[in-house]
Amino acid sequence: MSTSENPSGHMMNADACLFDPMLPGLLQGIPATTVKLAGYLALGHQPIILPLYCPPAGLEALKQQLSLFAYLQTPLLHSTTYESLPSNEVPVYILAMQEIAAPFLNLPWLKGKLGNDRVFHGVYNYAGVCRVDEPPPIIHLAQFPCGYQHTQADEAMDESESILQTTWVDSSAMTSVSGVAPQARPKKVKAEHSLHKIMEACPNWCKALAYLRVYLRIYICCGRTDNPHLLTNADYGERRVELIRGIWPVSLERANIAVRDLETVLSKDSKLPMTQDEVLALTSPWITQFLYDNRRVISYSMNDARIFGLGNFFGLTLQHSLSDSPTDVNGFYAFLIHQASKEMIFHVVFRTTTTNRIRLTIADLEPATFRHAAHQPVDLLALVGSCCYQSLLTKLVSIWGTANAMPHYPPVSQVFSELCETAIMLFQQDEDPDIVMFRTQMRALCTITEADVFRISRPRGPSA
Repeated sequence: MSTSENPSGHMMNADACLFDPMLPGLLQGIPATTVKLAGYLALGHQPIILPLYCPPAGLEALKQQLSLFAYLQTPLLHSTTYESLPSNEVPVYILAMQEIAAPFLNLPWLKGKLGNDRVFHGVYNYAGVCRVDEPPPIIHLAQFPCGYQHTQADEAMDESESILQTTWVDSSAMTSVSGVAPQARPKKVKAEHSLHKIMEACPNWCKALAYLRVYLRIYICCGRTDNPHLLTNADYGERRVELIRGIWPVSLERANIAVRDLETVLSKDSKLPMTQDEVLALTSPWITQFLYDNRRVISYSMNDARIFGLGNFFGLTLQHSLSDSPTDVNGFYAFLIHQASKEMIFHVVFRTTTTNRIRLTIADLEPATFRHAAHQPVDLLALVGSCCYQSLLTKLVSIWGTANAMPHYPPVSQVFSELCETAIMLFQQDEDPDIVMFRTQMRALCTITEADVFRISRPRGPSA
């Protein structure tokens, strides 16, 4: 089995993705074991859409790693694991905790459909485009639309006929593929293990990296980084590297780990020790994962009437201008005192996150900023609002196919910047008769407890 240096090259040449709980990778040729078809997996920004297969024993584990975001109408009838009946409308998934939430499908929108996650999604034709000036997704239709049943006769085939031609890509490489723009990674930074496996094998690295993951979020929430919605772009790669390197000494200090105590990690090819910078380069996807996680939470909340039904959210978003003053007619103020804002701030700041069994809470690491301040940082408030804005527009595309109208809306990076300015303006309205009430409400966002929120989780579809 050969290994390519550019994982995006694999995606261009591979026919399918094969999930195995022990070794996820890319599949070409005929499977060497019985596999079920889960649906299609969208990877990358364009994206590349590949059939996703899985052995029966791994289906439940795979389900936890997928997030449904669209259906693809194909010329073939498909029998997929998580759908109740065979259909030519086939589910398209993304990796649930990786990279972008919903890549744009430059395909003709046909209709809306209630998905197996009990949420409405768009159905798209596999052929054609909706925007002629943009590239279409690259689609590999399934060679085995009903799965594949391995038989003993397959084992008798001559090896030259290639029963299985597989190139395995570890989870860190899969992460880079599913990002905004796949890029070739130098050979020297391809770890022998994925970042997860490095943390499993090296306890000092694990603890320091766990703090790094949380402090990346703290710096974003406190406005110590570039615009977070720009920071995930491919051309901000060097800025991400600089940010991670700048936070690393803080992470080591908070983890009480000295550099000399970090375990040696060997590169895959040369077996030579990797530098700190080479290991830290593997953490770059954590920034995009953080933004995706925020959008994921707000997306799951949109159809919950206790937080906001989608119809109510339209009114909340469109009724007022985001920059109006005074506070009683300001749309951002209306959002900040809404239950949705409280849910998001709890999720980001007060919820305990676990990284390889290391549990950390942002509010406890920096209580002066997040618990005892007069209000949450304006960059955090703007991040919550802009992630909600982005999730709403994604939902509109998914349900009603309004992609052609999307250019008329400002980009999420612009919305974030304007919300930062609006938040500052709101706090400075000393002459506003409602300013005392507003400041009291903003102070309450620093004291949120689990009893104040519903903590909406990922919708559960029908059992496989």
